[in-house]
Amino acid sequence: TGANSLRAAITSANANPGSTIAFNIPPGGFNLLILPSTPLPALTVPVTIDGSTQPGYAGSPLIALDGANAGTNASGLVLVGGNSVVKGLSIVQFGGVGLLFVQGGSDAAIQDYIGVGPPGNSAFANGTGLLSVISNGDVVASSVISGNSGYGVELAASNGNVVVQNTIGLNAANTAAVPNFIGIGVDAGSTGNVIASNNIAGNGAFGVYFTDPGTTNNVVTNNTIGLLAGGAAFPNGAGVVLANGAAGNTIGTSSSGNTISDNRGYGVYIAGTGTTSNALVGNRIGTNLAGTAAAANGAVGVGILSGASGNALVLNTIAGNTNLNVQIDGAGTSGNVLAANYISTDGAGGTQIGDVH
Repeated sequence: TGANSLRAAITSANANPGSTIAFNIPPGGFNLLILPSTPLPALTVPVTIDGSTQPGYAGSPLIALDGANAGTNASGLVLVGGNSVVKGLSIVQFGGVGLLFVQGGSDAAIQDYIGVGPPGNSAFANGTGLLSVISNGDVVASSVISGNSGYGVELAASNGNVVVQNTIGLNAANTAAVPNFIGIGVDAGSTGNVIASNNIAGNGAFGVYFTDPGTTNNVVTNNTIGLLAGGAAFPNGAGVVLANGAAGNTIGTSSSGNTISDNRGYGVYIAGTGTTSNALVGNRIGTNLAGTAAAANGAVGVGILSGASGNALVLNTIAGNTNLNVQIDGAGTSGNVLAANYISTDGAGGTQIGDVH
């Protein structure tokens, strides 16, 4: 069967570092569905698993690796050897993690569907879509990571990873929500990660979530979070959340901010003692991509609450939000700085957008 062939290919690859697992599955029926009945062996050496070798591949996955029968907490592909690539596969219905990078580092997921099956429209949830844990220098690129029960992407105690040009929480065409519970989570002391140029929309709770002490020096830049470039809105519950001691992270840059708009609750929520020294720079929060008209978050544009201190808002356009544009409140919430922002106006400061709060 397909599952037995893949199992044998993984066993062979583990004995031959640097090898490639290619595919040539005959078409027809469900032949492109690989359905293991037990967990697959981990990949312990560098290897490339290349779904784009399947005849007929034209830029999106044809082959689905389906964990529905693999066991309650089974994970799909587990890479521990580092320097490996998973390309052009759909990975669905694993109760644990669809694609797991652990310890080895410098792994890559490219042009995959994780949590959605071909042709990229419907959810077949993994527990977590992709998890990089204690793994540095991984790349997640040009993939659709949607429909998962927990995180779409989670970086846990992992440093220097790049999540770039993905669709997270939507179908492959970016025309309908296929929610993860949380789009991207960065936690457990992860540092130096970059989240750039993704569409992060339609997720149930948060688009991007930073949490835990030691989660620091991460950058979120040039993403659309809730509102897409073409103007379509697929709200996250909240856009970006920094909480529970996440400190020293940067959301946006002066030349490449994010658009964080049309979310159901807060655009950006910063909360908790020890959540400090985070910076919001050059973002549009509650407006369209040009910063010229309202695209309201459903609650507050930016909330700094519950003892969060020493955070900075600089060069942002924060306007048009349903309730307040900026809220700073709560015992111990101190030392936060607002400088050179456009609040309740467009990005040129000339036109009022929504109510002035």
